Amino acid sequence: MRQPNRKRKLSLESTERMNQDRCTGQTEEEKKPGEVTTPSKRESSVTTAETWSWEQYLREGNAVAAPVELFSKDQSFPEHENGFQVGMRLEGIDARRPSVFCVLSVAEVCGYRLRLHFDGYLSCYDFWTNAGSPDIHPVGWCQKTKHELHIPRDYRKDKFVWMDYLKACRLQNAPKKLFRNRSSNGPVPREFQVGMKLEAVDRRNPCLMCVATIADIVEDRVRVHFDSLDDSFDYWCDVNSPYIQPVGWCQENGRTLVAPQEDSTWFFAKHEVGSCGQKEPPVDSCCYHCRC
Repeated sequence: MRQPNRKRKLSLESTERMNQDRCTGQTEEEKKPGEVTTPSKRESSVTTAETWSWEQYLREGNAVAAPVELFSKDQSFPEHENGFQVGMRLEGIDARRPSVFCVLSVAEVCGYRLRLHFDGYLSCYDFWTNAGSPDIHPVGWCQKTKHELHIPRDYRKDKFVWMDYLKACRLQNAPKKLFRNRSSNGPVPREFQVGMKLEAVDRRNPCLMCVATIADIVEDRVRVHFDSLDDSFDYWCDVNSPYIQPVGWCQENGRTLVAPQEDSTWFFAKHEVGSCGQKEPPVDSCCYHCRC
């Protein structure tokens, strides 16, 4: 009488094992010890140590590489180390208002990048720039070049003296040797003068070519100001930049020139939905306007 029960028990156990094998999707052959799973072709192409080759890519596409001599030295990765240190003071252009020069301090160093802080203001105004940026200058540069320096909050303009400020706060100014030397590029051509008119690309909306004025000149760089707009739209560029063109360039090349208007709301509408047909994101002001 017990034998049938025993057979039934064995059959139940064997059925249970078969169900487990089905769930795992593995057979006894797949479970052989020492067996190595072979990856798919797609996986092997990703995991192999074979490196991608420019030569092969150009050859397969019948393409030609741009000659090295066409690129300037300024476009190469900086060879010298970033010597700036946290806490060093300097002068520089406000990234959100290019016409303003401010007292800055190095808040953070990351590789060749610097996070700069406006002395006397909240850290939400901080911005990042390269250590070799032409927009930063050593202490005393504004006085030497006759540019207005916006001093830290709670300091009187007529009472602010750099050396007294550094000494009183036990601060260190950034050495002049750390700043980019642009003298090798040569001086700006004498033909360029502040107040001259030209046609310039709106860098926030590159589809627009606008009437502009040279608002400032520093060495071989000019500050472009769009007529009838405030200076928050200004930007700096080299004198040989393709962003600026002589008067009449648009007409000669069949491009539309955006003329200045008494009501500047037209310009903001252009930025909201540019002539490229794409809606532009709003400028992140971070609470910028309360700083000035």
